[in-house]
Amino acid sequence: AIQKAQTPAVKDFAQMMVSMHTMAQARQNALAMTLNLTPVENAISMMLREQRQAIRTMLLEASDADFDRIYAEAQVNAHSMVLQIIDDILLPSATNAMLRAELMTTRMSVVNHLAMAMELLDQVRARDGEEDAGM
Repeated sequence: AIQKAQTPAVKDFAQMMVSMHTMAQARQNALAMTLNLTPVENAISMMLREQRQAIRTMLLEASDADFDRIYAEAQVNAHSMVLQIIDDILLPSATNAMLRAELMTTRMSVVNHLAMAMELLDQVRARDGEEDAGM
């Protein structure tokens, strides 16, 4: 998205996602080492990986005119799904205080990213509406 997006707002959002997700991954890896946890494949991780690949394929195949909208929609959908997984599965099953704290930190980030993605989608749709009206 950083290279293919048409609007600066989408490029900026994509760059922020890369930075924020990199920092979150580093935090989570450090916590896993501290707690001596080894991540294990499960149905949720496989589903998320499949979804990520499907989004990547959609974005690679998207026309320049549709790319920003498809990217923003995918971000809204993905962050909504992750928030639901945190709320319905991960937090209720987490008993370790450090793990729960990290999940709450992650949850707050996901809520913020979802709000930003929704705002971005509104901006892209408004822009697309303006372009359509000008044709």
